[in-house]
Amino acid sequence: MARTLNRLTDTWLKKATIKTGIYGDGGSLYLRVQGSSRSWLFIYQNGGKRREMGLGAYPDTSLASAREKAKAARDLRLNGIDPLADKHKIADVVPTFEEVAELWVKANEAHWSAGVAARYRSYLTGHLATLSPIAIDIVSTNDVVTALRPTWGTPTSQFARSMIERVIDYATVSGHRASTPNIARYRGHIQHLLPQGRASIRHHPAMDYADVPAFYQALPNTLAGRMLKLTILTACRSREIRELKGHEVQADRIVIGAERYKTRKQHSIPIDETCHALIAPCGNDDYVFPGKIEGRPISEHAFDDLIPDGATCHGFRTSFAVWGVEQGGFTDELMQRCLGHVVGSATSRAYQRSDFFEQRRAVHEAWHLFVTTRPTLTS
Repeated sequence: MARTLNRLTDTWLKKATIKTGIYGDGGSLYLRVQGSSRSWLFIYQNGGKRREMGLGAYPDTSLASAREKAKAARDLRLNGIDPLADKHKIADVVPTFEEVAELWVKANEAHWSAGVAARYRSYLTGHLATLSPIAIDIVSTNDVVTALRPTWGTPTSQFARSMIERVIDYATVSGHRASTPNIARYRGHIQHLLPQGRASIRHHPAMDYADVPAFYQALPNTLAGRMLKLTILTACRSREIRELKGHEVQADRIVIGAERYKTRKQHSIPIDETCHALIAPCGNDDYVFPGKIEGRPISEHAFDDLIPDGATCHGFRTSFAVWGVEQGGFTDELMQRCLGHVVGSATSRAYQRSDFFEQRRAVHEAWHLFVTTRPTLTS
């Protein structure tokens, strides 16, 4: 046995780069390397099935410590005890979901846009609060479903589920969970436990936000072109801009009254000089974008020919929302407020009465800069 033990060395472990793979030290102790992640595993057979027990991540768990834990696991097996069933006698305290999530964020935040890490951390104390304190190795499908159910069917729930799935993957390769199918995967799993409540609703086709700047800058300076540009910049519904009147346009915002807004509550949208340049001077009660028939707004089909197949005018709201979270680094909650959606429960809204105008202004300023100045590739 002695010859088969202690194959690895501290010198080798301290190498800056080790190829992805699993390396045996002997005595069922292995080091799993995946990218920059290195973790210890005790791999054995029980009842004819392969079992993996995490012994901690390197270098927090040293080679010597990993060997001690592996020996304790071997001793348990000699006594007919499954190490995983008695893991508390071998390994350190198992980290919680929140602790592993924090490690995952730290490992990736250098490659993310500003604000993305903050958004994920906010999920741990908000949408995923029920999941955060649970030991990562016993997080179950039921725990995931419980955390997701309150917001399921919203964009927030999709981001939250994706985060859970990636944290579980990270925990697995770090040796904190057994190598089993990810319990937060959507297809073939969560989709059956939390089905979409309104499956018949069709989502508006949307242009990828990366393609919006080139599309925007190529629009013609016609009435329909200017209306579409303003719709993109404000992320409004097309009808809200199509029926826009002079008295709704103020120096720094467009104010749409409750009688004309979908939620039946007044909504204000931050605007800047670029937006004002798209708005033709008109009378107080005149339409900003008048139609061919006197006293009527421009037709709802006015810009049909301007939008390519596979996209819709309403879909630019989706482009804006996805850009805000993935590229802009803003929270999904703030993006929903920018879109004029109702956010939070009736109770929370009773106490939180701000319209977050200044925070929303910062989002729109960043969006305007992205859409109007981002360089586009030329052939």
